[in-house]
Amino acid sequence: MNGNMIFAKRIKQLREENGDSQESLAVIFNYSKQAISNWEVSGKVPRSKVLEKLAERYETTSDYLLGFTDDPHSIRPSNETKKPKDLKRILEQHDIMFDGVPIDEDAKKEILHIVEFELYKRAKELNKRKKATPDS
Repeated sequence: MNGNMIFAKRIKQLREENGDSQESLAVIFNYSKQAISNWEVSGKVPRSKVLEKLAERYETTSDYLLGFTDDPHSIRPSNETKKPKDLKRILEQHDIMFDGVPIDEDAKKEILHIVEFELYKRAKELNKRKKATPDS
């Protein structure tokens, strides 16, 4: 067998743990469901860009997916501080799903609009409270 069976086992496990279906991964990565099945059954490893995106999606490393390490976070320096993720950038640059269903561009724009509106309302309310509170 030519496939990487560690990859097959790990990608299936991570997919299931994260509630992804083979169909949803096929849509996200622009592959057929059969290709996703081949990853999990025969250990066929996708091209490197897709492998990197899979590692990013499941918050691990390609080294872990391929079986070079058993530590899912092995290539990240231990003193690295985790940077917050920018929601706007995520919505603009990534394929995302809600409850296993891919979100289209129009829905992403609407989500961004709602978040911006709610943050604006919150900032306005906080400013109102500051003005109502006498300075110390």
